This record gives sequence, structure tokens and C-alpha cells, in this order.
Amino acid sequence: MEKQHLILDCARNLFLDKGYRTTSMDSVAEAAGVTKQTVYRYYPSKKDLFAAVLEAMGKNKRVYEFGGGDLRDELEKYAVFFLTQHLTPERIGLYRLVVAESVHEKELGSIFFTNAQSVRQNNLAEYLENKLSSGDSEKLAGIFGSMLLHMRSGVLLGTTAIPSQQEIEDFCRFSVNVFLNGCL
Repeated sequence: MEKQHLILDCARNLFLDKGYRTTSMDSVAEAAGVTKQTVYRYYPSKKDLFAAVLEAMGKNKRVYEFGGGDLRDELEKYAVFFLTQHLTPERIGLYRLVVAESVHEKELGSIFFTNAQSVRQNNLAEYLENKLSSGDSEKLAGIFGSMLLHMRSGVLLGTTAIPSQQEIEDFCRFSVNVFLNGCL
């Protein structure tokens, strides 16, 4: 297991630093100090390795646990949690990588989406269904998530710095107000 974790760690660093297409199984093996055959023993292809890197990164992510507070308070707490996770240098780098590389490697987008979206969006959709009983909870969860991710746009393009915690909290409060005004 130690070799496998080392390979994943080195692959993550190389993917984020050099990109998907530029990273080779040879370069991963060299960085990990193992043979290329060892890398292939665990990961039959570079796409399998990339999926495993995303899965490992996802294991480090926590899922927000909704509490018993009122809808507005819970959504604000969720929003701050969500954005704080999405606005780390590693997450920004990963998202940039997937957007840039999926033009040439179509499967990367679906690998990323499958690993990154499902649990978090389902958790929010379930909460919204319980609180709003709208029947459109998945759409509402998608809209709310998109509203929140607006703050990430400038960071992705390099036009703004990663916002402070106070800026995140202020933006989340504003976004929850807009969202709830449209729902209620």
C-alpha cells in the first residue's frame, strides 16, 4: 500500500504541475522511485491512474452534514463549507487541469464529474427536498452550487486572488438570500 500511495501522490503532483497530457507513466514511475511496471501493476492506464488520483483527493474531502438549524442558517453554513473547499490552490489547479485537458482527452471531464459532484450534490438535493418539497431539488441544488461557484470564476482565470474567509462568508450570505428569494 505504501508504494501505491507514493505513486498516487507523485502522480497528483505531476498532473497538477505539468498537466495530464505531459505527465507520462514513465515520469510518475521516476518521481515515485519505482519501475514503470510497478505503476502499471496498480494502474493499467494513465486514465485509471488519473481516476485513482481524483478518488484519493475525494477521500480527503468531507461532506457537509446538515444540522437542525433553520434553512437560511444551514444553507449559509453549507455555502461557506462548499466554497472554502473549492477555493484551495489544489482544487483550483485541478479544475484548471480538467478544463484545459478535457478538450483533448474527452473522458477526463466525465471522470472528474463522476468523482467530484455526485455525493455533494446529492446531499444538498436531499436536504432541499426535505426543506422545500419542491420536486425539483436536484435542479435547485445545481443552481445553488452554480451561484456559489461564481466566486471561483475570477480565481480560475487569474484575475482575482483567492478570497479571504470574510469575503467568502459575505458572498455566501448574499447568495443564500438571492437563492431563497427565488425559492420561497
